[in-house]
Amino acid sequence: SHHRETCACCCCRVRLRMRDTVALFFLVPGRQLGGCTSFVVHLHDGLMKQGYDPKIYRIGARTSPVPRDFGYGLMYTVLSRVDAVALARSQPSLVAYAFWKHHAEDAQPLLRAGAPIVIHDPAEYASASFCAAHGVRVIAIRPGNADTLRGMGCDAQYIPHPYVPIEAPVVEERCF
Repeated sequence: SHHRETCACCCCRVRLRMRDTVALFFLVPGRQLGGCTSFVVHLHDGLMKQGYDPKIYRIGARTSPVPRDFGYGLMYTVLSRVDAVALARSQPSLVAYAFWKHHAEDAQPLLRAGAPIVIHDPAEYASASFCAAHGVRVIAIRPGNADTLRGMGCDAQYIPHPYVPIEAPVVEERCF
């Protein structure tokens, strides 16, 4: 089918076809677990449930064909900066997380190529001046952040966190 829909979950504000691949760039130093990683996992799972094919990428010195463990049962691929920018220009992409202090040089060309960036909390406002100066689309997952970022001159849109609850195992209480 050639029916197209606008995908709000991927934050791209571009037209996508079901099963389109969406590149999710995760720009953090070293191996990270916790909030930034779980956000990308929830985003990945939300896109899958909507019928898209999300792929997680990190940027390294050179492209590696070998997928690596992202955690939570997902894999990622390492791309060179040049290959990452080419990918961002050729398909829907999103900078799902960028630790600006260490990855501004990786994030800026992706943003110039049209990939929006997700801002999760005020600790990530370091990218705001670049985004405002270059007309980069910013996705805020909290309404207050969207308001603050718009006040800083950013093209900011609020889209809720794609949190997907999981069922916790039932633990039987025992008295000893």
